[in-house]
Amino acid sequence: MTSPLFSVVSIAKNESKTLPRLVSSLAEFKARGGEIIVVDTGSTDGTPEIARKLGCTVFEEGPRFMRVLNADIAGKINAKFVEADEPAIVKDGDKLFNFAAARNFAASKASHDWIFVLDCDEAFTRLDIDAVTRAMETPKAAMLECEFVFAHDQFGQPIIQFRVGRCFNRLKFHYNPECIVHETVSAHTGAETIAVYLGPDALKFEHWQNQQTNRNGYLVGLALDCYLHPDNDRNSHYFARELMYKGRYQSAIKEFQRHIAMNKWPVERAQSMVYIGDCCKVLGKVEESLDWWNKAFLADGTRREPLMRLAHYFFEKDDKHKTAAYASAALVLPRIGAYMDNENHYRQEPHELLYWALWWLGDKGGSAYHWRKAIGYQPRNPKYLHDAQFYNQHVTICIPTLGREEELKRLLELIPKTVEYPDYDVIVEQDSFESRVGVPRLLKKMVEKSKGDFVVFLGNDCIPRPGWLRIAMEAMRDRFWDAGGLVSFNGGYWHGEFADHFLISKKLLPMLNGEIFHCGYNHCGCDEELTARCKQAGKYFWCEAAKVEHDHPCKTGVSDQIYELGRSHQAEDKALLERRAKEIGFPCPPPYYSRPVKADDPENSRSLISYFIENV
Repeated sequence: MTSPLFSVVSIAKNESKTLPRLVSSLAEFKARGGEIIVVDTGSTDGTPEIARKLGCTVFEEGPRFMRVLNADIAGKINAKFVEADEPAIVKDGDKLFNFAAARNFAASKASHDWIFVLDCDEAFTRLDIDAVTRAMETPKAAMLECEFVFAHDQFGQPIIQFRVGRCFNRLKFHYNPECIVHETVSAHTGAETIAVYLGPDALKFEHWQNQQTNRNGYLVGLALDCYLHPDNDRNSHYFARELMYKGRYQSAIKEFQRHIAMNKWPVERAQSMVYIGDCCKVLGKVEESLDWWNKAFLADGTRREPLMRLAHYFFEKDDKHKTAAYASAALVLPRIGAYMDNENHYRQEPHELLYWALWWLGDKGGSAYHWRKAIGYQPRNPKYLHDAQFYNQHVTICIPTLGREEELKRLLELIPKTVEYPDYDVIVEQDSFESRVGVPRLLKKMVEKSKGDFVVFLGNDCIPRPGWLRIAMEAMRDRFWDAGGLVSFNGGYWHGEFADHFLISKKLLPMLNGEIFHCGYNHCGCDEELTARCKQAGKYFWCEAAKVEHDHPCKTGVSDQIYELGRSHQAEDKALLERRAKEIGFPCPPPYYSRPVKADDPENSRSLISYFIENV
């Protein structure tokens, strides 16, 4: 393995909890002799010592990059930027950190000219060192661009993601000293540069905000940047946005308007209009907020943000028609990849608004379509799971049982703890040794009682694992939304050769002559026929992730009365399976006990094989 041609550099202050994750994402890089530079700027939590233990080269620079404002400059900043009666933005003695100077210093300490600049609360989720090396060797290449996830939603999915150039040749690029706190990479004067893009399969990193980071100096630094360099449009937009975040809405509107007047990048200019609309809404100026959101779309019609602001506003006003109109319009626009895009506007949010609006407008089919799209993006969203009840997504869990009282009790205790799906009920039907009905007939009886469009069949000896039903329903929606299908659980023995326990749509009942299990079987063969017929019709899916362990007696090699009762008509059931295969025309599967068990489950394999050799 060749050594990397680049260094990774980072500045740090009190990053003892985040730095290990960054270094962990660089394990292969370190193993290949890669260099990690950490410039510590005054940590009090032991960050330098931790960095050294992790194999980083550390430079302890203390507060050298801090800057302090005096009363004169503070007064001039407030006079220029404070609007109405809002409080002063800065004051005498305020401190700010010069990020640009610190990053340029860190870059100077690297052994290689090519550097990756990451913060300690970021980490690589993909780093193909060889692909990166080849890109760096591209003629005239001076920067590598890649996908960067800046923020995640509550489910861990990216919510803000865009392309960045945080890997560059320091002989061609540096951090612009005009941008003290919101650093910008700029090319050296006269430098010939080419940026090479690497896709997420080769290079990607993500950010997890360190909640302990003190952002107080951020507003101060932006205020100083905008005072010293009033024509820098990027600084102006960021400054106005920070004023808005701090609740200084009047001052934010003034600065956003100054940014808009510069008439620079249309996308960012339109985003300033979106933010003015947000500020006006908070200030109770509703008509002005609507006007600014519409102006934003007219200024740049390539992004969904202004349309989604309008859609959400009319949703709050319970106006179904306007909500549907703006959300539908938003769906037309593909994502252009601007850094300020909210990923949720390009995923589930338009569909969420549309399934609500269309439901109340009477278009239940359209509503169901958009609900399915929304839950496809966020399968664990509790609102979407709750709303499943409106789209015939109710599941009835059917448990035919005979004996095994302890196993049944265990199963009933585990179901509510593991389903991760709110819209279900459970039916238990008791069989008896004296007048045995059998599983096929009991299941038919339970299906007739079931409430929704979906049925789960579980034996009393099942042990469900977390998320089993939620995951199976995701698979059902993804594959069999319109015509129905069968999703087989992963029971821990085979790789889906047949469905011993499963989730099935009742839409398949006509194809199966009204019986999930043909009632002519005593016990054996019914699930094999069901599997074969569903496979033949293209309605079968084995869901490996939906784990429902089958705690079968053969797992220990010790049979019980219930199992022997089921096997007592095995020859008769096998003959029926073969006869029905010929009559109906489905491929007759070999008996389940003649198939190999899962090779990745050696304990189960040994017990099953030994049991069947001895008993079958």
